[in-house]
Amino acid sequence: MKLLFLIPNLSTGGAERVVVKLAELLSEAHDCAILIARGGAREYKVGVPVHESSFEPAALRRSIEALGPDVILDHYHWDAEHVADMAQMADDGWKVVMTEHNSFFYPLFQHHRERKPGYDAHFEKRYESYAKFAAVTVLNQDAADMFSRHLTNVHQIRNPISYRPNGTADFGSAKVLNVSHYRKEAKRLDLLYEAFGKLCARNAQARLAVIGPYDATRDATYSARYGIDKRRLQRVGRSLMVAEHYNSSAVFALSSEIEGQPMVLLEAALHCLPQVVFDIPGMSDQVVDGITGYVVPFGDTDAFAARMDELLSNRALAREMGYEARAFVQAEFAPDAVAAEWNALLDSLQPSTADGPPPRAAATPPDADTPRTQEFTAFWERVAAGQEGAPPKISYLVPVYDTEPLLGRCLDSIRTQTMDRFECIVVDDGSPGDTEAAFREVVGNDPRFKLVRHEKNGGLYKARSTAAEEADGMYFSHVDSDDYLHAEFGSTMLDEALARGADIVECNAVEIEVDGRPVRFSALPACEMDGPEASDAFFNRSIRNVVWNKLYRRDLWWRHPEHNAIDCGITITEDMLRNAYAFSAVERYSKVSDCLYYYCRRPTSVVRGGGLQSLLSKLAQIEMSYTESGRGVARITGNDRHISMLEKSRFEDRLWYIEEYLRRTPWHRVQLELDALPAERGQELQFTFWAIAQKLGTERQLDDMRTFAAHRTEAWMWEKNRADQLRKRLSHIASLTTD
Repeated sequence: MKLLFLIPNLSTGGAERVVVKLAELLSEAHDCAILIARGGAREYKVGVPVHESSFEPAALRRSIEALGPDVILDHYHWDAEHVADMAQMADDGWKVVMTEHNSFFYPLFQHHRERKPGYDAHFEKRYESYAKFAAVTVLNQDAADMFSRHLTNVHQIRNPISYRPNGTADFGSAKVLNVSHYRKEAKRLDLLYEAFGKLCARNAQARLAVIGPYDATRDATYSARYGIDKRRLQRVGRSLMVAEHYNSSAVFALSSEIEGQPMVLLEAALHCLPQVVFDIPGMSDQVVDGITGYVVPFGDTDAFAARMDELLSNRALAREMGYEARAFVQAEFAPDAVAAEWNALLDSLQPSTADGPPPRAAATPPDADTPRTQEFTAFWERVAAGQEGAPPKISYLVPVYDTEPLLGRCLDSIRTQTMDRFECIVVDDGSPGDTEAAFREVVGNDPRFKLVRHEKNGGLYKARSTAAEEADGMYFSHVDSDDYLHAEFGSTMLDEALARGADIVECNAVEIEVDGRPVRFSALPACEMDGPEASDAFFNRSIRNVVWNKLYRRDLWWRHPEHNAIDCGITITEDMLRNAYAFSAVERYSKVSDCLYYYCRRPTSVVRGGGLQSLLSKLAQIEMSYTESGRGVARITGNDRHISMLEKSRFEDRLWYIEEYLRRTPWHRVQLELDALPAERGQELQFTFWAIAQKLGTERQLDDMRTFAAHRTEAWMWEKNRADQLRKRLSHIASLTTD
C-alpha cells in the first residue's frame, strides 16, 4: 500500500517526530513518503522520501494527485480550513486518515486560551468533516470516548516511543524536574510554582528545575507571588542535555491543563522517574495513579505538593514507582505494538473485490454529556470568561495626577471597548484630587478595573512602571487620563498585532480640545517594518515618540526589564526612555491608518505651561531621560548611530521647551525670573535665552514680512485685475464708437 503522511514541517516538535517514526516503522510493510510545506523545516535525517508542496488547497491537491497514494495519513489536524479541504478530497474518493495528536478539547482551547478566531465553531462542526474520513485516530481513551459520541470511525492508537534512555533517575536527589514552556499558558507553570512554593514549606531540601524556553518576567512574578527562594529554582532554558536532568532528578512534574500524549512523560518514565500530574483528559493513559506516579485533581496544588513531597521523602517508594513507570511505557508504547495496530487499521481500509468499498462512516447523534465531558466543557467556558487563569488580552495602564475631571471620560471609553477580556490598571500618583471618587463613579465595582495608589507624586514615568508591574495582559496600552479611546481601539490594534506578529502596533490620533472639539488629525499611511527598520525609523523620528497611541507586546516590554526599575521622577520626555528600550529590542512593528486615539491638548498640561522654574525642571528631566536612554541603547544593541541620533533629539527637545516658554512669556517677565536665579546661573541662561529669543524674534519678523508681502501681492493682483477690466471696457466702448 502506498502511504503519504501530511505534516507542515519536520521540526523537533513532538508531532513531527512521531510522524517520522511512524513513517519509518510502516515503511517495512508499505511504500511510505512524507509531504511537507514548501520551505518547511527539515531538521534531521529521515528514512523515507520527503516531498514539498504549497499547502494552499489547489496546489496541495495537485501534489497529492501526482504522488498517487492509496491512503493519506493527515497529521495537520490543528488547521480548521485544512481539515475542511481534506474532507472535500474524501468526498472525491480519496482515503484520508486524520490523526489527532491532541485532546478532544483542543479547538476549544485554541479559541479561548490562545484567542484563535473561529475555533469555537470548529469545535462543534469538525464532526461533519471527520465523518467523511476513512478513519480518525486518537491517542487516549478519553479522546476515544468523547469522539465516539459523535463518530463511528474512531480508533485509539498510541504514539510509539522513539527515545532511547541513557541512565536512570537519582532517587536520593531532592530535585523535581519539569520540561515545558514559560510562555505557553496551557503548561500552567503558575500552578507548578504555586505547588512548589507549598512543597518548599514542607521540604527544606526540595529544588525545582524547568527546561524549556524561559521568560524572566513570569519567573520573577511567580516566584514573588508564591514566596519561593530563587536559589531553589534552576531555569535551564532550552537544552540539549535533557537526559542529564532526567538522571539527576527524583520526580517529574507536569502541570499542564491540556495535552494529547506528552512525549516528555514517556521519556521521563524511561529514566525511571515517577510522575505527578493533574487529572486532565488523557493523563490516566500515561500515568497509572498510585503505580507509576500520582494523578491529582486539576488545580489542587495542595495535593500536588503533598505527592511530590511523598516521593522526595520516601526513596524506596520513588524507586518502585519509577521502575514500574519504565516497564509500563516499554509495554504500552512499544514501536512494534503500535506498528501492528496501524497495520491492522490499514488492512481494514483495503476494499474487498467481492463486497465493494467499505461503507462511509457517518456521524451519530451525541448521547447525553458524560460527567467528564461536562466537567471539561465547563472548565473551558470559565476560561472564556477569564475565570481560569486566562490573562486579559490588553492591560490599559492609566496614570492619574490632577486630571480627575477628565478621568471619567477616559475610563468610560475603556469600559465600553468592543473587545472582550481586558483589564485597566489606574495609578493615583499622589494626585491632589479625589481619584477614587472619580474612579468609582464610572466603573463601580467592575473587577476589570483596579486602582493603585502612590502616597506621594513620583512622576509619570514611575506611575507607568507601577501600572506595568501590576498588569497581566498579553499587550500593554498606555492611556493618559485626560485622553480617551475609540470604541474599536482594542479590537483593531489587537487584531493587527496577532495578524502581523507585531511587538508594537501604532495608530493615528485625533488632537482635541478639552471639550472634545477636534483640532487636527494625523493621517500617516499603514505600514509594516521588521526590527532593524523600525528601530532606525524610531531613532530618526519617523515614528512618533509617544507611548499613548501604541500597543506593546508584554514580552517586549519585559525583554529588557531594567527600564521599569528606573526611579528618576521624570514626566517630560519619559516616552523617549520607554521607547528607546522598546525600539532597540523590537522584532516587528505595524502601523494602522485608523484614528483610534483622542489626545487632549490642555493649556495646563505637563508639556505646556509654567514659569522658569518649571522649565528648568523640564530641562533636568530631559537630561535624565536621555542619559538613561543612551545607557539602555548601549546595553541592548551598542548602536553608535542610534546613540548619535539620541544626542540630536536631546538638543531638539531642549530647544523646543525653551522656545515654548519664550513664546508665551514676555521678555521683561523672562528677565525678572532670570534675575531671581543665582548670578552665575542667571547670566548663563540669559545669554542662551536672549540668543533663542532673537531667533524667535527674527522668525516672527520673517512671518510678519511674509504676511505683509502676501497682503501686498493680493492688493496688487486686485488692482491689476481692476485695471484689466477697465481696459477691456474702454476697448469695447471704442469699438462701438467706431462702428
